[in-house]
Amino acid sequence: MKRTGSLFYRPRPRTKEISQKRWHWPSIIGRAVRRACLVVGGVVLFSALAGVVLSFVMRDKAGALPSDMILVFNLSEGVTETAFTPSLLDPFPFETLTVRDFTAAIDRAAKDPRVHGFVLNVDGGSIDPAHTEELRAAIARFRAAGKKTKVFSPSFADAGGTGLGTYYLASAFEEIWMQPVGMLSLAGVNMETPFIRGLLDKIGVRPDFLRREEYKNAMEMFTDTTMSAPSREMMESIILDLVNRIGQDIAISRKTTLAAVKDLVDRGLFSGEEALAVKLIDRLDYSDTMISEWRKAISGDPKDESIEFINIADYAAQGKKRDGAPVALVYATGMIVPYDADGGDSVADAERIAEAIADAADDDHYEVIVLRIDSPGGSPTASETIRREIVRTKQKGKRVIVSMGSVAASGGYWIAANADKIYAAPSTLTGSIGVVMGKADLAGVWDKLGVSWYRISFGRNAALWSPHSGFSETERARIDAQIENTYDAFLTRVAEGRKMDKAKVREIAKGRAWTGAQAQKIGLVDSLGGLDDALDDAAKTMGLKDRHDLKPVILPEPETPFEQFIAAINQQVRAGKALQAFVPAMEKASAMWQTWGVSERPSDRAVYAPAFYEGR
Repeated sequence: MKRTGSLFYRPRPRTKEISQKRWHWPSIIGRAVRRACLVVGGVVLFSALAGVVLSFVMRDKAGALPSDMILVFNLSEGVTETAFTPSLLDPFPFETLTVRDFTAAIDRAAKDPRVHGFVLNVDGGSIDPAHTEELRAAIARFRAAGKKTKVFSPSFADAGGTGLGTYYLASAFEEIWMQPVGMLSLAGVNMETPFIRGLLDKIGVRPDFLRREEYKNAMEMFTDTTMSAPSREMMESIILDLVNRIGQDIAISRKTTLAAVKDLVDRGLFSGEEALAVKLIDRLDYSDTMISEWRKAISGDPKDESIEFINIADYAAQGKKRDGAPVALVYATGMIVPYDADGGDSVADAERIAEAIADAADDDHYEVIVLRIDSPGGSPTASETIRREIVRTKQKGKRVIVSMGSVAASGGYWIAANADKIYAAPSTLTGSIGVVMGKADLAGVWDKLGVSWYRISFGRNAALWSPHSGFSETERARIDAQIENTYDAFLTRVAEGRKMDKAKVREIAKGRAWTGAQAQKIGLVDSLGGLDDALDDAAKTMGLKDRHDLKPVILPEPETPFEQFIAAINQQVRAGKALQAFVPAMEKASAMWQTWGVSERPSDRAVYAPAFYEGR
């Protein structure tokens, strides 16, 4: 058959009825989807190819660093656990320093005679407390090496998200500068949690969840209209522990007392003059003044532009460690899922993580595996998959050390429990040894909309996960039994891994979350520290001095630019297949509309269709 027009054009016979039609939505949408496929596919493939080319160009053209420099870090750029990889939706992800890259760069700069100091520029952004503690430790080492550190902000109150947490990081620096007319916000910790049960009731949604035990509040915002007493107790305990620790560190850095810091926090907001008077800052002045003074201190000439201010990301990129004894570094970040088909950065893919651990266990090059966890939990079965590989690794004589990031709770703690040693930052949120399971019942929504569902099923509990009804008595009994079984398995694994009595584990479990400092006191964590401390431990296990004698190898190894390009093509192919399946579906819908007598005039859209499916 001879084709005319678009490649995707398929001529069909026209009837008088169709020719009179004003709007034929299935055809319009089908054509739009076809054209969108071509445009989006071309853009994605071009972007992926350009990314490959640019990565090689930038690698080859990375300029030499100056002989005299000051490192600069803009807080708005933030830090992450792992580097982002290109994807179909984000072919050019924003390059953010990882915590490991940041601390490694600072440690290298501390010994680099070309680096004279470090400036933190605060004009927005924030960092999690646990990450802040790791950065503060690196800055302390930098200062101990005799290097200067300064903070500059136009206004700590205007930067966004700048309260106690931002000042906590700034207080680690030797001098804090703020521009005149700026303000400093030292507001305390404010936690606000929405409870939307009232809204759900209004629209007819009934959340139906069961849990073990009273502190497991993951679904409480949906099931209740206010915070429960156990949740309030837990959150108040966490906040008090964080505030006391942060306040004490600030007091030490600013040479004052914890009581004085708490008094300042109660005042909350300060003008520049007030902040200077109470010694929250050291200087009210401008950034150009800071630059000139620093250049003068180094070379004697305030206009000496040979002394450059270099972004720490650029410095880190040119100093990747390429030698040392190899140590496997595996990341488990995000919600824990059995398998991630897209291979993105937002979830912890249990299959991929377990495979990486198994590969390291079978590789004679690695004596130690360091597992970095930053996850609120997820699937118990996926968590068990990872935990099992940790157990098998230990059986092969390899040592497994866990480093907890901002959060390693619920499933995040499940996979950590059997490690040889667990490190957590004082501000890490961990524990939450409990289980919650259930569903949302939408029957009320359908009643309000006048929609009836009819069910034909086989099996007493066939509708167990149907969103169109709540749990029956037998269904609830089965859910409750599975929750109890999972909770008991959780307690058993923690007891075995931490070498604790199971009854004792249950006392500190009950779904309760703890800070890292609290978790150490009750035996859920071995030592307080960050990823650097875990790597130091790995080095000593291997008979080395510290982490500087190691070469951390991230497993599974990050994709090369070419592999990322191929992955982008595969994603495009999958997206194309999905869209190709959508177009025939629209065409079938069009034919069904015509068969069932859908009026073709916009003013008369009554649809007459047979009830081809009944079920509830």
